[in-house]
Formats: sequence, C-alpha cells, structure tokens
Amino acid sequence: MAYESDFYIARIEKEDSKEINEEFVLPDYQPEVKKILTCREAVSLPSVSVEAGSVTAEGNLRFNVIYVGNDNDLYSAQFECGYSFSVPGLPQDASISDAISVNAESVNAKAVSPRRISVRGRLKALFAVQSKDGDEECITESSLPPSCEALCKSVDYTRVVSLDCEMFELADEVVNDISAEAPRVICCESNAFVSDTDNVNGRVNVRGEVTTDILVCDDTRDELPRIIRRKTPFAYTMSEGLARENDMICAVVTPTASECRIEDGGILINLCCSVKAYALSLESEMVCTDIYSPRNEITPNESVFDTYIPIACDNKNMSLNFALSASEAGIAKERKIVCSFASAVCEKISVGGENGRESIIGKIVFKLITADDSNECADYECKEIALPFKYDISREMRAISADSSSVLFANASATRTIARYDGERIGLDTELSIAFFILKRQKNMGIASIVLGEKTEKKDECVRIIYPTVGESLWSVAKRMRLPISSIAAKNGIATDTEKDSPQSLSGVRYLVI
Repeated sequence: MAYESDFYIARIEKEDSKEINEEFVLPDYQPEVKKILTCREAVSLPSVSVEAGSVTAEGNLRFNVIYVGNDNDLYSAQFECGYSFSVPGLPQDASISDAISVNAESVNAKAVSPRRISVRGRLKALFAVQSKDGDEECITESSLPPSCEALCKSVDYTRVVSLDCEMFELADEVVNDISAEAPRVICCESNAFVSDTDNVNGRVNVRGEVTTDILVCDDTRDELPRIIRRKTPFAYTMSEGLARENDMICAVVTPTASECRIEDGGILINLCCSVKAYALSLESEMVCTDIYSPRNEITPNESVFDTYIPIACDNKNMSLNFALSASEAGIAKERKIVCSFASAVCEKISVGGENGRESIIGKIVFKLITADDSNECADYECKEIALPFKYDISREMRAISADSSSVLFANASATRTIARYDGERIGLDTELSIAFFILKRQKNMGIASIVLGEKTEKKDECVRIIYPTVGESLWSVAKRMRLPISSIAAKNGIATDTEKDSPQSLSGVRYLVI
C-alpha cells in the first residue's frame, strides 16, 4: 500500500503587466487644452476571485490631468477606467487569501485635440497566490500508518489570511479664509497614512489619517495658485474576523475618491477610502523524516519541499528629505513652485546584509508644477524628478538558510509632500506610509510516501543482548533491530521522555536487552 498526505501551504509567484492606452473627452463645461502639465494616477485596491484554477484581480484606475486651458489658467480633469488581470493554470483549490500588488508606471497624458486627451502607461501586477494543493506531499505524525513508527520534526509554514476590500467615508471642513474675490478649487489629491493596526477579538482596527492637498486659485489672477493642506484622522474596524492573538498584521488604505468644494469662506472635503487587511500566522506540523516498521518491509520515498515562514508584517512610516541644486532639477532660478505631488512604488527586497537586515528598495517620483509670473500670463511647466528610497527592516533573523529566497508584498504611499525653492537649491520632503510582509522560502526534507511490504514472520521468543556502538541512539537501535522504541525502553528501564534520536538517550547504557 502507498500512503501520503499534504499539509503545507505552497505559494505561486506570478507577475503580469499590460499597457494603458485610454482616450478621454473633456466635459463641455471645461476649457480646451492648451498644454498638459502632468497626469496623476491612482490604482484602487483590487477585488480578487478564484474560479476553475484561474485568479482574477479587478479594480479601477483613476487619472487626474492638470492642464493649462486656452485662457492660460490652471484646470484639472478627472477620468476613470477599469482594469483586470487574470492568471490561469493555478491549482484547483487556489485560495483568495493572497497578496496582489498593482502599480502604474510611466503614465503620461497628451492632448490629441483641444478636447481629447490620450493617457498611456503600464500596469504591473504581482500575484502571490497560496494553495493547499502543492506539488509535493509528505507524511505527518498525525497521519502515520498504525503499522509504522517514525522520527518526526516540527516544520514551520505560513497561513496567510486577507479580507476583501471594505469602504469607508470621511467628511471634513477646512475653516480657512481664502482671501480671494473669486476662489476656485483646481484639484485635490489625497493619500492615506496608516499609523498603526491592532487585533481585538479577531477584528482588525486600522488607524491613521488622510492628507488632502487642495490646489486653489483666484480667478481674478491677482496671485499664483497655492496649496492648502488638510489632515483628516480616521479609525476603522474591519467588519469580519481575521486574525488570532499572536498574528502579524498589516493594512493598506487607499483613497478612491476625493471631492472638495468652497462654501462660506471654507472648504468642505468628502473622501471615500478602501481598506484591506492581511494577517500572517506561523503554523507548524510534525513531518516524518525517517520511518520504519517492526512488522513490514517498507520502501520510503523522500522528497525536498518548500515551506514559507513569516519574517515581518507591519505598517511603517519613514520621512524622506532630499536636496538638489537648481541645475540638477532642471528648474530655472526665476521660476516659483506652485505645487508638488509625489508617488512611490516598492520595487524589490534586498536580502541579507549585516545584522540580519533586509531592505525594501523602491522609487519615489516628485512632480513639481512651477510658474514664471513675470509676464502678464503665468508660464506654467511641470518637472518630474525620480529618486530612490530604501527602507531597512531590523529584526532578529530566524534560523533559516542564508541562501533561501524571500517573497515580498509591499505597498508605499507618499504623503505630506513639500517642495521648497530658494533659487539655488530645491528641498523635497515627503513621508512614506509602507505596508509590507515578508516570507522566507525554506527547503525541508520529508518522507513523501511509503510502500508497505509483506508482514514478517513471528519468531520464537528469546532474549538477545546487543551492545550499542559509539554515537548510536535509542532510535537508531530500534530501527536497526526493527523493534518498537517503547518495547526496548520498557525492557531496559529507559525513560520514554528522553530525546530518542540523541546519543544521550543511551547515556550510561552499556548493553540493551532486546
């Protein structure tokens, strides 16, 4: 007979990408395009489904195009389209408790006519789908055939749990004297900042704040547009149970819509945000590494298999401060910074290093709209500056092989961006909100299956005495003699709670009665 059992969660890493090629028409009430300055994109958190071995991730892609109108004033236009990724060929029981990161790259907009705007770029998705049906199986202690005895070891593996995206709304009011005869909101941009998460009775609480940058101007053209910033705190409790007491937890919050309007000398803000939480649990199972039977011939089939163990899972924040010369930034000295935006993407993980450090490495892109108002009409331009960032994760490393690879899921959001320009140097400050988890792939050896042969004939009862060789353990003697460990231990007064596979199990024993 053959016997096998699978116990662990495998993970399948896949990456997919597709081109963004969309065209939009300006609403009739907006001025025609004279010059496009920049396009800001926002990717919503995907909703995920698995069916017939194929995982599908769907969401929305929102664009905010800031442009100079044919009247030489600043305007913005918002557009939205859907996205979908589908990866076939997965195991039939692939789980939706997965990590999917979708990021936009190199998004640019151009005017194909005074009222038509083309947006192009690229979307990249990382799938790390978990499955309970791995390519390998192995025998665990709990599923051992009754006719066999085995030496087993504890093997760690990861249970990854995630919840579907949930939505919550925020409302805020900026009490602010705009000091303008004809105030107008050009655009507003929002980013979420997660300060901490915790787990109470299995339900995840997510706290933080949403930073909204509101670009306003005076339509009398007495001054350049300026940024008004508002920080709106939030505290949200996920509606479903997710985690256990000792699980590692992180969460991602993304504003999906932000709306601002001027009313009674102040600004009213309405926000809609999506939130997704992840939990990592460290599970373990006793996997058989050596099997013998006192009554049957056995044929074992050994196997090397992978498990994944959690290294870190958290929300962290870091401040970034850069300084560049005007020539490095490519901005003339007479220009003024009107507003600045930033976006960030996590690109890879740097494994290893001194003191067990690992790093998340990524890129942050600053977009600066500048103006020269020395003439009657302000001359607006947009400068894009890409800079690297590195976030070090410090912790005590688990006892894992140094060459084992890592699986990383990380999401970074740039908030509280400020650009300063004194005519000589440009200071760029922002704060990153990073949600991440890291899993380590670890190779293990186990028995994948065994074949039991015919039962051995029962021999006459007799007393045999053997002398263990140097280094032998109770386990190795029992295997060599094809007898149960419990029987040898009972006949020789050896404690059964000893480490049976350690030479110390026979410490002080000169001979054994078999």
